[in-house]
Amino acid sequence: MICKKIYLILFCMVLITVFICRVDADDTTASNTTDYSKIRSIAYYDYPYDAPGDRFYADLKRDLPRIKALGFNTIWIVTPWYKFSPQALPVPVYNDQAFSDLKKVLDLLKDNGMEAFLGPGYFGAGWSPAGVDASKWVTDPEVCRALDQYVEEFLRRIIDYSNMVYIIFFTEGAECGLNMNNVDSARLIALHLRNTLGSIPMRLPQDLRSKFRIGYHDYGLINFDYAHGSSPMQGPISFDFLSMQAYGLDGKPDHEIGPEIELRASRFKRLYPNTPLIIGELGASMLHGYDNQKRAGGIIVSYAISARYGFNLWGWKGFSRKQESVPALGGFGITNEDGTYRPVAAAIKEAMMK
Repeated sequence: MICKKIYLILFCMVLITVFICRVDADDTTASNTTDYSKIRSIAYYDYPYDAPGDRFYADLKRDLPRIKALGFNTIWIVTPWYKFSPQALPVPVYNDQAFSDLKKVLDLLKDNGMEAFLGPGYFGAGWSPAGVDASKWVTDPEVCRALDQYVEEFLRRIIDYSNMVYIIFFTEGAECGLNMNNVDSARLIALHLRNTLGSIPMRLPQDLRSKFRIGYHDYGLINFDYAHGSSPMQGPISFDFLSMQAYGLDGKPDHEIGPEIELRASRFKRLYPNTPLIIGELGASMLHGYDNQKRAGGIIVSYAISARYGFNLWGWKGFSRKQESVPALGGFGITNEDGTYRPVAAAIKEAMMK
């Protein structure tokens, strides 16, 4: 009789274990209680990036009251690899001053009740540390190991801020030069990414991994379905949240903007239905006119809020016309070069105050 009870108890324990493993199987941590839908972020970016850290801090401190007044609660900070580690190979070299500057900025945000997005994987043409070839890093195991080492060092240096930062990795740099019309090429790059960016959290020491909220931002492989359902992330997914982009909507009529965003989102939800999804990059360009930027920008933000997607808007600072012709900038700033608001700012504020 006692043996039967023991077997029954063991059987029930097995069933419970199986059930727990099946629930939220594509979530990395069931205990993660962050409400990602409440993220209201804006990118704060200097161009060119190599402005002194004290100038960035001073500008952000000046603009922060206005940023908060519009309804934002998070700042996306551009953190290129080479800035924090000017040399990756053969032996990494770290820039202590860059980390000191970053901590000063994070202290400023913390004192103002705000959070931050940080992307340790920023690199590309002109932004790569010594020893890294940005054109082929995805297929170079030595560079991938160097990236892992750098990410671990980066996180350890900012571990005191782990409860107020979102760490995010993105595929945009890895997709440069890829023939997106070639499905086989897109699937191949997705395959390579699984063993690099797409599985970074798995390779972090557990004591470090457990401290941070880590997300994966996809530019086109999932977002535009270039890889036709092939995921750039290794399974089971090791990220806390996923991120999509909502650019290129400026030319669409009002009634098509929401459905297009949802179409892109559906590709993530089909692969990972239980993993939180945010819109990590959204925006409307003023190069098509201030009124169009106001119209499209307001609609995109309104839809994100109504659909309960946390989001990051690109971006706060406007630059000169010549600078804004750079594709990465594209006139997405919601302020002018002199700091005055563009009309889109009023539409964004209205959307966030509803």
